[in-house]
Amino acid sequence: MTLEAYRARAGSLLAFAALRAAPSPRTLARSDVTAPVRETYERLLRGTLDVLDFNQRILSRRRALSSVGLLCLVAGTILIGVRVTGLLL
Repeated sequence: MTLEAYRARAGSLLAFAALRAAPSPRTLARSDVTAPVRETYERLLRGTLDVLDFNQRILSRRRALSSVGLLCLVAGTILIGVRVTGLLL
């Protein structure tokens, strides 16, 4: 790898860590800047996995609610059709 590639990776990691820590100032205050690199990577990975898990739960809820909404739409359309048929007869 070239020096530029290392700089880009370091910049990306710092940007991600800043974005991850920005919503929680308490996290920044509690962070240990002298922590070993491996521990920092593990903490960052745990945080990323927590965010991914949270997003997955939200997506599964949205899928379930979308299915219920689609069923309600189909049932409403059928009821409208029955009502119109009843009016025409």
